[in-house]
Amino acid sequence: MSRCLFTYELLKSGEKNYSKEGLKTLLRTLNRLEIFPYDQEQQIEIARQMAKKISIQGVQPKFSVVLSSKDQAFKEVESKGQYILKPQVSLYKELPENEDLTMHLVSLAGIKIPWHGLVKCSDGSLSYVIKRFDRVGKEKIPMEDFTQLIGASRDTKYDIPIEKVVEAIEDFCTFPTIEYLKLYKRIILAFLLGNEDLHLKNLSIVTIDEKVQLSPVYDFVNSTIINSNSDEELALSIGGKKKDFTKIDFTEGFAMQTLFLRKEMVEKELQKLLNCIPEWKIMIEKSFLSASLKIKYIELINKRAARLR
Repeated sequence: MSRCLFTYELLKSGEKNYSKEGLKTLLRTLNRLEIFPYDQEQQIEIARQMAKKISIQGVQPKFSVVLSSKDQAFKEVESKGQYILKPQVSLYKELPENEDLTMHLVSLAGIKIPWHGLVKCSDGSLSYVIKRFDRVGKEKIPMEDFTQLIGASRDTKYDIPIEKVVEAIEDFCTFPTIEYLKLYKRIILAFLLGNEDLHLKNLSIVTIDEKVQLSPVYDFVNSTIINSNSDEELALSIGGKKKDFTKIDFTEGFAMQTLFLRKEMVEKELQKLLNCIPEWKIMIEKSFLSASLKIKYIELINKRAARLR
C-alpha cells in the first residue's frame, strides 16, 4: 500500500500521494497538493538559472518556492521564497528521500527542525522541500553560519576544528551552556546517522526575540550510505581527528572537557539518543528509500551505536 509523502503513514481510500493529516501539517486549509510540474532535469536547470539570484547556493541543486493556497501547489520564485526545493541528482542516489528520512529521525530524537517533506514531480521522481526557518511572513530573521562567525570560507568549511565552533558559541550566543548541549546532541546524531557533511555552513545561529541561539537543524543527510569513497565519520575534527571515534571521545573528551557539561547530563542525553533507535528503524522501514539503502542505513546505525555503548 502507498504511504503519505509527508508523514510516511499508510494512505486511506481516496487519498493519493498525501494523507489529509499530512496535508494539514503543511497548511491547515490544504485539501490536495498538485504534482510539481517539472521533471528532474528541468528542476536542475531552474536551480542553475536562479543560483546567482538567491542566497541558498551549495553543491546540491536547489531553488526557492512558495506554496499557493489558491492553486494548492508549489511554485518556483526568484525571491521571497517560503520553502527550498531540492531535486534528484545523478551523483548521489535517492538524496531527497535520504534527507527527508534523516530529518524525520532527527525530529524523533527531540531536536527542533523546520517543516519538510517529499513532493511528487511530473516525471514521477521525488523532490525534497523544506520550509525556510529564517523567514517569518515577509520578515527575515537574522542568521549567520559559522563560516561567517569564525572567518572561514567555503573552501575551508571542513578544515576548522569543532573546538572553534565552541569558541564562537561562547562569543556570540546569549546562553552558551544551553547551546553547548544542543551542539553535543547534534554531533552524536551526525555520528549515529552517518552525516559526514556537518560542516561550518551547515551550522548557524539565529536571533529571535533578541536571543542568539543555534538555528534549527537543516541539511542533515546520511552521506555515509551514498558515498562509497567515504573515509571520515565527521566533517569537523574533534580532538584532532575525524574518524575512529569512541564513546570517550564524545563524552569525556568533547562534552565534558571542551563543553564543560556535567557527566550525568552527558550520559543521560547520550542514552536518550540511543533509546531512539527502535523507533528510528520503524521509520526507516516506512520511508521511501530503496530496500538496499534501508538495509545500509540500519546496519550503519547498529555499528555506530555499538561504539557508543
